[in-house]
Amino acid sequence: MVVSRKAVLKMTCIVLFVMIFLLYTPLPKRPNLPVIRATLYEDRLEIWVEEIVSLYAAAVDLCYDPDMLTIKELETGSLFKDCDKPWMEIIKRIDQHNGMAEFAVSLIGNVQPIAGTGMLMRIHFLMLSNEVPRLRFYDNEKPILGHKDNLGIAIRLVDDNIRYIKYIHALETGY
Repeated sequence: MVVSRKAVLKMTCIVLFVMIFLLYTPLPKRPNLPVIRATLYEDRLEIWVEEIVSLYAAAVDLCYDPDMLTIKELETGSLFKDCDKPWMEIIKRIDQHNGMAEFAVSLIGNVQPIAGTGMLMRIHFLMLSNEVPRLRFYDNEKPILGHKDNLGIAIRLVDDNIRYIKYIHALETGY
């Protein structure tokens, strides 16, 4: 099969045009979403919220294998403790028998929502096994069903208009 110079030149021009078009076409902007960073240590899990714009309330549901770990305490982090606004812990419950824990915190009244970066909460636990727990994030609207994970976590952030805040999550290990 013989290809003419004219056909090669035409194809080269088309490819060059497409490459230039793709090079100068702006990419769609990704929304600026806050980041939830969970750092797992030997005896605790710290949950940080980074670059939040309008946080009014948060809830964290945990589902864990009670044969693998025991949750000792759910501690409110600096994000609410240091915000200088009235706030309260709504739920702080640990059900060791069923391997579930619930935590919720909220601002009170007509106040400005929280903006910035800080620790949402710290979960203190005792490992009953030598195995490092596998942490699984659920999106902020999906409930945790069953004990399929060593440590499943669903985090919901709510703004001052009572709407869920979308976020990106990341996991780090601190040991």
